[in-house]
Amino acid sequence: AVTRPVPTCRHCGEPVKRGQLMCRPHWFAIPQPLRQAINATWRKREFRAYLANVREAERLLKTDEEGAQA
Repeated sequence: AVTRPVPTCRHCGEPVKRGQLMCRPHWFAIPQPLRQAINATWRKREFRAYLANVREAERLLKTDEEGAQA
């Protein structure tokens, strides 16, 4: 039997369920309107808008992580 690699959160390496963008703590660190926009654009299959929203979320998380290290 072939085993699939366990998906992980790119921010912390925690395992996530298949199809999840990131772990729960990082997901809820994103402002609610942006989380809602990510979900809405995914459901509507608006992939360019979805990717733009994900990039914005990644940028916010990276900024937060850099600030925490300073």
